[in-house]
Amino acid sequence: MLAPRVEDKVTCHAWNADRTQLAVCPNNNTVIIFKKPATEDGSWERVATLTEHDALVTDIAWAPKTNRILTTAQDRNAYVWTK
Repeated sequence: MLAPRVEDKVTCHAWNADRTQLAVCPNNNTVIIFKKPATEDGSWERVATLTEHDALVTDIAWAPKTNRILTTAQDRNAYVWTK
């Protein structure tokens, strides 16, 4: 069985500390956070969309101890996100 396709292109991505969530940038100014399925045949669940950037997101870092996400973009801004 083929894995489901999330997006056509992914500019950058980051996993949380226990690898149960994945943040991806689909080659635009947003970051989408997905929750990993509990079972192998389950589906990925979109849990959040981060939309503050005005240009292409260039990097995502997910801090393992604080669970904060740092994003940078071509708009020359950096944001720290908390869940």
